[in-house]
Amino acid sequence: PHTTIVVNQTLIFLEELKKKVSTLTDAILDNLDSLYNYTNSTNAEIQFAWYILGLAKNYTPIIEPMKQFVISMGRMKFVRPLYKGYYQIAPEAAQKWFLDHESMYHPICSQLVRKDLNLPAASS
Repeated sequence: PHTTIVVNQTLIFLEELKKKVSTLTDAILDNLDSLYNYTNSTNAEIQFAWYILGLAKNYTPIIEPMKQFVISMGRMKFVRPLYKGYYQIAPEAAQKWFLDHESMYHPICSQLVRKDLNLPAASS
């Protein structure tokens, strides 16, 4: 299990990697995930940071786990940035995934994600 210090260090590490995303390769990301199992972390903050990094690099192995995370996690703090990142690399897929699962989100979250994904406002 991660301690608070390890979690915070991991988050800082992933943030620093994101700043250098253009220098990362899929092989580097594969090795990191193999070593640290970020994709399957039990810490939502680590998973979120990993998925944001993966989306920034268009690292396809994180797409399916990220989609499962975003429908299991209703917090707008996680939901909006992940949908936005997914929309940047696969707009139609992001819109479809959201529309298929929209009913599980709070109405305010749903309304804001619709704007993020360039979808029309939901009809009342």
